[in-house]
Amino acid sequence: DARMLVLDQACGECYEDLLTSPAAPALTRQVARALAAFHHVPVARHPELLAASRRHTRADELANIARARDHIAWCCPELADRVVALATEIAGQLPEFPAMLTHRDMKVDHVFLDGGTVNLIDMDSCALSDPMLDAALFAARLLALPAQGRLDLAVAQGLVEAFLGAYLAEVPTAWAVRLPALLAAGLLDVAQGFFVRQEPNWRDSIAAMVAMAEDTLLSLAALG
Repeated sequence: DARMLVLDQACGECYEDLLTSPAAPALTRQVARALAAFHHVPVARHPELLAASRRHTRADELANIARARDHIAWCCPELADRVVALATEIAGQLPEFPAMLTHRDMKVDHVFLDGGTVNLIDMDSCALSDPMLDAALFAARLLALPAQGRLDLAVAQGLVEAFLGAYLAEVPTAWAVRLPALLAAGLLDVAQGFFVRQEPNWRDSIAAMVAMAEDTLLSLAALG
């Protein structure tokens, strides 16, 4: 009657606090395997999930990409042509995708590790969508940490490599073809956030994320 949902506490240490520990690569692979297991939840066997879950379609994702494109082009007009070209290329590489259980807001501070258990929090955006959205956005947010002064670039790149390697080993091979476009889209989404939050040196950070998105479409294309 109170329209209230009460959940058990998400126990463990926040993944964000463990990024610089010697165990970070192994913990990152643990997170990747847990995320893949989450994506493999057989939604079709749980009618309550199908009934309660919203849908995030390819059209919705294209709308998100367009918003990020327009926002960056507005606040950084010197990047407008590059961002428009990027968004067009991403849209061209983004096929229709399966509707599976997806977190849709994967951040380093939304993951808690409790021994062998990985807990995900902040499920407000959870939807039936492309599971690769989670993997791509999580990788993009790891890559954004150096621009925020929160992690060394080489460390971030190593963690992304560990995460994607472990995740892709647990999911169907065909999923990998969507990674370059979705990671580039994730980097654009992260880029606009630098301006929204008015972070120090936001203009340089946005330019760095745009350049990384451009490189992503080239360097990860072979994964498919």
